[in-house]
Amino acid sequence: MTPATVLRVLDEGLRPAVEAIGGDLHIATDPEDVIEIICAAAPRGWRLILAYGGEQAVDVDQAPGIHDLTITTTVQAATSFQLRSGQHTFRPTPAGRSALLDLAHQVDLWFTGFTGTVAGDILCNGFRRTSRDWLAIENQPTRQLLASYRLRIGCGPDVPGTLDQIHLNWPIPS
Repeated sequence: MTPATVLRVLDEGLRPAVEAIGGDLHIATDPEDVIEIICAAAPRGWRLILAYGGEQAVDVDQAPGIHDLTITTTVQAATSFQLRSGQHTFRPTPAGRSALLDLAHQVDLWFTGFTGTVAGDILCNGFRRTSRDWLAIENQPTRQLLASYRLRIGCGPDVPGTLDQIHLNWPIPS
């Protein structure tokens, strides 16, 4: 399974869940694209941006073809870059949108609860979050949360599995 396949699976699995709670899902082509998406028009409600963050072989001798794949997420629910103390980070907005930290928590639940199987065999069982912090541009924090998730998965042509063979189980949004 290739990183592109993982991103397609994430796109198809997450898009309906994100849209069901008033968000937009974007897949960035590279780290610079994340910034361009953030700087574009403000999200209609909130925005989840996914980006491929690289991969690292686990143990080439013991587990060939098995990699730790990193996907970064950015949760944006801001209309500006300035971080104002507490404003809508922990309270819902007047328009009824969930607080930014609640949206980030929901993304955590989706990623850590994700499982994938091929022909009944567990292919992967949950991403684990490796970091989360405010996105900073030129050392200034913004009102966007950036998190990295790592998934141990078979990535490469030697590991079986195609997009239509993968069965996903996603936690249902609350």
